[in-house]
Amino acid sequence: MRYAVALLLGMALALPAQAQNTAAATAAQDARAAKVTEAIAVLKSSNPAGAIALVDPVIAEYERDYPASGPNVFCANGTTEVIMGLVTGAAATKKDTVALNDTWCYAYWAKGYALVELGRLDDAVAPLTRAAQLMPSNAQFHTELGYVHQTLKHWNESNAAYNAAVTAAQRMPEGDSRNLSLRRAYFGLGFNEIELGQLDAAEKHMEQALKLAPNDPKIRNELDYIKEQKAKKSGKPN
Repeated sequence: MRYAVALLLGMALALPAQAQNTAAATAAQDARAAKVTEAIAVLKSSNPAGAIALVDPVIAEYERDYPASGPNVFCANGTTEVIMGLVTGAAATKKDTVALNDTWCYAYWAKGYALVELGRLDDAVAPLTRAAQLMPSNAQFHTELGYVHQTLKHWNESNAAYNAAVTAAQRMPEGDSRNLSLRRAYFGLGFNEIELGQLDAAEKHMEQALKLAPNDPKIRNELDYIKEQKAKKSGKPN
């Protein structure tokens, strides 16, 4: 995962006055980014409660600046994501659309991840959902939301999140990051389908994951399990 927080990508399209690219706004943005970066470091040092304490004020500030009644807001990295998000967001919501950098999204992600670490899975759903909504191009957000729903046995919600992760990953540049994101999403879908008894679908997704990670023992174990279960159902020896 890319933890670096990019510089402000806020667009001038219907941008609220408080978010204009003034020196004060830039300083405030830098302070928020620094807090999120610090929170992620704290999270990696096994202090989830400390991470939540750092990101909660950042989340509150963004929610104050961009209330639900205001413009449509999303997070993006790079010009292509900004343009795509502005066009699709305006078309889908019929509202003015604002592109921000990823600080707000990673604040939600960090809170959700920290809550998972604290064993508060139900509480983690909301911030991870919001991170994925604000940054639909981020496959990691969708995958981690899918995992939380999976652990809670919310199969439909988990499948929806993993399918969103596949869509996001397929738009990534070719390379290891794309392959890893796809592998995680396919594995998640396959695991859900095993739990639901959908063995043919599970086998397909696990095979897709295996193509991306041929030496992954977890995938091979799941495929072996699927074959055993299919053999039992058919009454034939494996």
